[in-house]
Amino acid sequence: MRIKRISLENFGSHQKTDITFADGINAIIGNNGAGKTTILEAIAYALYHRASRQQDELIRIGAPYMRVALEFEVDGRSYIVTRERGRDGGVSAELHEIIEGGKKLIQRDQSKVSSQIEAILGFSRDVFLQGIYVRQGEIQELLESQPSKRKEIIARLLGIDMLERLWEELREVIDRLDSEIRAMDREIAAMGDVDRERLEVERKIEELKGKLSELDSQKYILQSKIEELRKLVDEIEEKRRKFIELKSKLTEIERKIEQNIRKRRELESELIRIDESLSKLPEIEKIASKFDKISRLRDLAVKLSDLRRNIETANERLDELRALEKEISDIEGRKEILVRIKEEIEEKRSKKQELTKMDMKLVNLKEKESDLLRRIDEIRVLSSLELNSLREIAEEVPEDPEDALQFCSQFSENLKKHLEEIDQNMKNLNNEIAALRERINSYSVYLGELSTNPERCPLCGSKLTMEVIEELRGNLQRSLNEMEARIPEIEERLASLNEERKLTVERIGRVDDASKKLRENLRELSSINDSLRKIEEDIRDLSEKISELGDHLRDLDELELEYRKLISDIERVEKLKEKAERLRSLLIGVDLDKMRQEISSLEGEIASLTKELNVVNIEEEYQRSKKAFIEFERLKGLLRERERISSILNDLSEEISLDSEKVRELSEMIASLSFDEAALSEARSELNEAEERMREIIKTRGELEGVMGELKKKIGELETKSEKLRKLRERKEKYENFRLKVLKIREIFSRDRGIQASLRERAKPIIERELNEIFSSFGFDYDSIELDENFTPILRRGGKAYSFDILSGGERISLALALRLAIARYLVSTKIECFILDEPTIHLDDERIESLLEALSSLQIPQIIVVTHSPRFRDIASRSILVSKVNGISNIEMLEEVMVSD
Repeated sequence: MRIKRISLENFGSHQKTDITFADGINAIIGNNGAGKTTILEAIAYALYHRASRQQDELIRIGAPYMRVALEFEVDGRSYIVTRERGRDGGVSAELHEIIEGGKKLIQRDQSKVSSQIEAILGFSRDVFLQGIYVRQGEIQELLESQPSKRKEIIARLLGIDMLERLWEELREVIDRLDSEIRAMDREIAAMGDVDRERLEVERKIEELKGKLSELDSQKYILQSKIEELRKLVDEIEEKRRKFIELKSKLTEIERKIEQNIRKRRELESELIRIDESLSKLPEIEKIASKFDKISRLRDLAVKLSDLRRNIETANERLDELRALEKEISDIEGRKEILVRIKEEIEEKRSKKQELTKMDMKLVNLKEKESDLLRRIDEIRVLSSLELNSLREIAEEVPEDPEDALQFCSQFSENLKKHLEEIDQNMKNLNNEIAALRERINSYSVYLGELSTNPERCPLCGSKLTMEVIEELRGNLQRSLNEMEARIPEIEERLASLNEERKLTVERIGRVDDASKKLRENLRELSSINDSLRKIEEDIRDLSEKISELGDHLRDLDELELEYRKLISDIERVEKLKEKAERLRSLLIGVDLDKMRQEISSLEGEIASLTKELNVVNIEEEYQRSKKAFIEFERLKGLLRERERISSILNDLSEEISLDSEKVRELSEMIASLSFDEAALSEARSELNEAEERMREIIKTRGELEGVMGELKKKIGELETKSEKLRKLRERKEKYENFRLKVLKIREIFSRDRGIQASLRERAKPIIERELNEIFSSFGFDYDSIELDENFTPILRRGGKAYSFDILSGGERISLALALRLAIARYLVSTKIECFILDEPTIHLDDERIESLLEALSSLQIPQIIVVTHSPRFRDIASRSILVSKVNGISNIEMLEEVMVSD
């Protein structure tokens, strides 16, 4: 694989960066923090969608998304992968092959693109990071570390460290299995002897079955007896039913005979009474024969009286009609006066309504005036309270609200200036703390480097004597202590300033709030005074108009009284007219002369009948004859009633005779039944006792069945428990078998006897061969190099073995680079076409940097990409790329034509 081009958009500190890589050495040069390593991080992210930090942190601050496009070549075919991510979490990825005339989409989707790239490259991300990509300090670390540490580094590069972690993690698996097995042993012990408990329950069930069988036998015998008793009781009860039925019929017929005999006696008495009344019939008939003529005489007398009364009523109505007509004529003559008074009243009422509206408006105006005056008092009180509140902050606040408002404005400006001074002081102190902490971190790093590598200066990398190192360590520690002591003092000052700031902000808020309220109060007072002046003018105008209207309306009440009287009279005229009309309608058809002639005719007929009947008092004679007539009609009815009663008496005698025969027959039938109430009671008692015994048997059986159900339920629970115990034992056996397998697997992964040792043994001769090939190309005077069990290089020359410690600094760097590249060749398993190094010169002195440059120049690798802050790489680079940062944005510059001096 060769990297041809990369494009970064909003990735890390790069806003818009495009870099084209060449064959040979590509040097990415720049100061620390310029964004050099970010380019290498972008290459790894484009290939494998993985980064050393959170993906959201890869998006440049303030940007909505980031995008990386990488063009690379494998086996003569070119590809371009593009990955994009937004702050909303949205992602996209595409992989294209560059073909003649354009590009062809191979895959999209993040994971599918990553898998496709692994297939094209032939190695995974881990192989890329451990083989192709060399991190800061890895080259020097290979030889400078202790043998055991070197062994760990080689194991990590070869991927064997994962097997070591797996070996350790399997120990935890075994511990968890042991814990589970112990827990299952405790659970099995807690379950007890399930089989013995089940046998005891089954024994109890068999005992219950015997009791239930005995109860069933008793129940069968008792059931037969109950059926016989029920049959006997039914037979006796049937006799009883027939006995009661016959007895009821007998009683009913006897009662009917008694009723008929009583009724016959009553009818015979009634016949005697009727015969007594009929003895007066001849005398009553004589008096009743005059009733028709006396009734005629009485009707004529009543008619004569009515005619005389009608004549009298007609005369009275004529007199009343004449009086009404005269009164109506007088009232109608006064209608013109009513119209004039009504018009005058309507005019005055209109004025009165206007006066009422004015009165209401005046009341409203006075209420508004009162409300405004009350509001003025409230505003003055509120303003006074605001001024008193301000005097808690500044005692010199003026009494007058307008002067106080000007004072507040100036006082607020002064407080805000003071707040700005506090903020500036706090900013300066925070900057000072940040600078101190940055220096503390740097000094701590320097001290740590002095501890791990006491022969080198942590600042320049040069060798130091012990005296200089101790002096340097002492100076660094003293400076560190002074800076750490300074921070609490500054923080205490910051806390004091922060409290002062809070107080100032609070005061500004209170002053501004008071100013706002005072301004609002003054504005409202001005508005209220304007409203008050307008209201006072309106009140004066209304009062004058109300006085004028009051004089005009003084006689309104007298006019209305006179008007109501006239209206009352006119309304009465209508009633008088209605009454006169009713009188006229009553007099229609009244002929007084005809009525007088009819009276004369009636008087003649009455005199003739009176003489014929010899009647002195018509009314008395009428009542006497009427009473006799009514009695005569009643006696005629009694004759008919006597005939009816005689017929009924004959029927009753015959019915009594028939019923007496029925009584005799029913008495004989009752006697033939032979019904005994005591036998029925005895049979019922015996049946009740048998049924009670049956209920007891059923109840006992139900209780036994309940116990049986509980025992069967217990059997079910024990079966479940037994099944659970079986499964638990099976599970325990599986865990124990699995534990033995895990132990065997862990043995396979052990560092001394397992796969780890096998992988190291397999890798060592291959890495050793590659190491000799690479190291010999550097031209050093050694026959060969061997690797011991810790992968420590041993030099061979003239049949003798030498430690690599005899090498010079430059030779050691070349050896370390050769060893690192040999490991990479082993991991990739193909020819390495691209080698990436991140800050390989860190902690190297000038001699070793020169040796590293020579070694890299002599490597037979088509493309090397190096990130470094050392400008010396310009001398050997095919392409130099300068990275700098301006205002937080990384910029690049291609330096092929620029010469940089040492």
